[in-house]
Amino acid sequence: MKQVSNKSLLSTLLAIILFVACSKELSFETGAAGAVAAGTLKDTLGACQEIEVKGRYVTDSALTDSNYLLVKVNFTSAGRYKIKSDTINGMWFSDSGFAATTGTQVLKVKGKGKPILPVEVTGFITMANSFCSFSIKTSVPGGSGGGGGNLLDSTFFPMTAGSFWAYDFFFNTNSTRTIDSLIVNAYGDSAIINGTTYNIFETSDGFEYYFRKDKKGNYYAYSTVDFDYITIFDSVKDFVEYRFLTDTAKVGYTWESPAMDVKIDADWGKAKAVFTIMQRDGSYVAANQLFSKVITVKRTILFKPNTPSTIDYFKVLEGNSYYAKDYGLLDQDIIFSASDNLKTTLKRFKVN
Repeated sequence: MKQVSNKSLLSTLLAIILFVACSKELSFETGAAGAVAAGTLKDTLGACQEIEVKGRYVTDSALTDSNYLLVKVNFTSAGRYKIKSDTINGMWFSDSGFAATTGTQVLKVKGKGKPILPVEVTGFITMANSFCSFSIKTSVPGGSGGGGGNLLDSTFFPMTAGSFWAYDFFFNTNSTRTIDSLIVNAYGDSAIINGTTYNIFETSDGFEYYFRKDKKGNYYAYSTVDFDYITIFDSVKDFVEYRFLTDTAKVGYTWESPAMDVKIDADWGKAKAVFTIMQRDGSYVAANQLFSKVITVKRTILFKPNTPSTIDYFKVLEGNSYYAKDYGLLDQDIIFSASDNLKTTLKRFKVN
């Protein structure tokens, strides 16, 4: 057998140790860096989280470092990620990186390209299998183009004569069985109530509803404070005017309706609605198409019985309404319990 010197043996052992150590380090780094992050752009309820548009957008001016999106991502596993938008009006947004931890993070997604036309456009940002919409207004040099907003002549609840909306009612989201249907028509008629002019909507079951919009982006109903085209009260003494939508408020903005006298079961008392803007510039599928620039409004119905007088307001029902710019009400999702809900879903429409 060939003899190996102590010096040669020591050199060999050191080489093996270094090789093993480097192999372990290389294996560890390759495993972590090679993983692809999992995450979503949506919150725990499945709704798109708000996307902030930063910077000014001017025709024929290349985007700079001041043009970017702030996008919330809920990472469920660490790893490499890539997030990007489609190309809209000559612009696009993209970013890539490494998410070291899980949880909600705000990503700065840089803009590239050069705006072409002075218009407002809607884009979609995508990561993995989730996508959400955002809007950008581009101006001519000297204008004020910027983040998504509402044009002065836009509406989230059209009232033009000759328009109609057909809805199907589904009990429980996963059910395909229609329990009822309703057509809402705007014939162009109006009514003056307490000195205020309202547009009349007439439904296929013979009821009239009264709506109006002011110049500040607020939408009002003269009705009961429960959900659109659905009555939950057994009796009411009179209608009230209340604001059910505002298209200029930020996410989280909340307001209340006036209280009205109602009867629920055998109890008379006061009812009111609390409204909260849950999402702006979202997307929603209805009538077999994808709508962008959707505002989600949560409506919470509260009731306070007259007797005993010691009982304060408590929640009766809660649900979300989805309004699309230039199209109106897309859906209502009224929640009865963790497993029971009633949806009023748009199936077909015509907006003049």
